[in-house]
Amino acid sequence: MKSVEWKKGAKPELVLARLAEVTSVSDGGAIRVENGEHFGLMPILHNMLVYKRDYSFSTKVMFRMKAFSICANAGSLNKDDFIGELRKQVAAYDAADMQDFRLTSSLSINHGLLPARIKLPSSTVYCYSGPLPKKYSTRAANEKHWRFNFPNESPLPSQYTRVVVMVKAKNVSDAFHKAMHDLNFLRGLLGLRYNPEQSFSHGGRAYRPLNKVMLGGMHCIHFADGALSGVNSYWYEPHFSAIQPAGAPGNAAKEKASLAKYLRFRFKYISRYPAGDQARIVSCIARYALALDEFDYNATLHKLWSAMESLLIGVGQKSDAMIKRCSYVFDDPEYYFQVLTYLKDYRNAHIHDGVGDEEAERHCYSLQECYRGMIAFYFGMSDFFTSIQEANKFLDGSNDPQVIERQIELLQRAKRYIHSG
Repeated sequence: MKSVEWKKGAKPELVLARLAEVTSVSDGGAIRVENGEHFGLMPILHNMLVYKRDYSFSTKVMFRMKAFSICANAGSLNKDDFIGELRKQVAAYDAADMQDFRLTSSLSINHGLLPARIKLPSSTVYCYSGPLPKKYSTRAANEKHWRFNFPNESPLPSQYTRVVVMVKAKNVSDAFHKAMHDLNFLRGLLGLRYNPEQSFSHGGRAYRPLNKVMLGGMHCIHFADGALSGVNSYWYEPHFSAIQPAGAPGNAAKEKASLAKYLRFRFKYISRYPAGDQARIVSCIARYALALDEFDYNATLHKLWSAMESLLIGVGQKSDAMIKRCSYVFDDPEYYFQVLTYLKDYRNAHIHDGVGDEEAERHCYSLQECYRGMIAFYFGMSDFFTSIQEANKFLDGSNDPQVIERQIELLQRAKRYIHSG
């Protein structure tokens, strides 16, 4: 596969022809698009493209807009010239040097619990109970703009743990993408420890995310010297409202030691799998955090279900295989098979018919229980299985002891048969 290609079955010439109709170029080379129609056309064109490597959304938009500008100026908005120019943009980007960036933010974890330094797949996170190091005070330049939308909140809540995520990337958007992915992975691991198994409300409260390990309100990207990547250039949580931080503050020293051990063992479990499987597990855990960030519990259920599918089934496999495999990890597989089957039916009804109910929050907790069992299985068996694929093959096994005994007999007979030959 080349660096970027058109999706199979896509007809980009139809979109490019419409773009050509509404695009004109002045004598000075300025591009003018009439009627704003390109706002609808560009996303369609974007989703017709398949990239060989993973780039942030913003970087792919940059590729697309540069290719569009060059082709429009040349009067050649056709699919062959456009994809050719797009590949040139990707090649130039790939040849660029990596730079050091820092993301500053905060997590809703009580002070003094997180290790001072946490090594993650693509970054290193430094945690602070007090203020961020002085060189990052530059982020204050963004606060006035941020507070316009959040007048009663702080971009760095005083009770949250401050974090600096050190990452290497080729541009600001990729730095943010990589740093936030790792931070969401860390939040997922912490959520598996601190998120309640159940929570009961008696009405009268606004919907709140189920996640207890949330991000702070404003995230900034800095260069290595602390300088901002841009004034009024920051990322934010659109529904931000500070929450009570997770983690018992009563015995911080004991909890800190326990938490460090917890993280160390989870990193070790993941490291035992092949590199590609490690990335799948990291992504699945990051998606757990993002699913529980949602205010809409039906959205939480959809996202959490998809996160589980990313480990339990492969491309082209149906959700029935996921239900069988996930239920197999529990002591009472028949019960959990029923639970997951009901949750699948509820999910499908909501997706296709818009049907939901007032117990969506309860459904999320039920699915979280299944998620916890699934991820504990992959962790606990990491020293036995050589891959996720092998683990999933094991989960396809029978629940009937007699069937298992017969399979053992057949395998032993096969072993003797091969040796006798």
